[in-house]
Amino acid sequence: MAVTLQLSPPPGEKKAFFAHGRWQSTPSMEIIEERFSESTVVRLRGDVDLQSFPALKEVLNRILSEECRRVVVNLQGVILISSTGIGALVGFKRDLEQAGGALALASLSPICVRVLDLLRLDDIFDIYESEQDALAAFDSV
Repeated sequence: MAVTLQLSPPPGEKKAFFAHGRWQSTPSMEIIEERFSESTVVRLRGDVDLQSFPALKEVLNRILSEECRRVVVNLQGVILISSTGIGALVGFKRDLEQAGGALALASLSPICVRVLDLLRLDDIFDIYESEQDALAAFDSV
């Protein structure tokens, strides 16, 4: 089962901000969630920041409440990740581990690799080249 959540501005509302060296309209984030027999994959696309935090937090909290204990977060489509987005992932990892689960990050975009490296969080997370590698690592435990 796949669930998709699109976060974008209300119809007719346009905002602008300067990022990535140019003016852009309000960013959006897409969350795609796919359940497998014992694992859940969450694919993030777009900007993971303060604006998208409530939607991301809602999805992650629901996953915890549904007792999904093996979660892969695919960051391939992330073009911006703020401290708020990193905080959401760190908090989710902590909560999931306290519940006896495990979190893996997969397919990191270049910006995610850079941010995790700069913050020295690349040693805290289990990071895999692909979703398949992360799922296989769960199966081998």
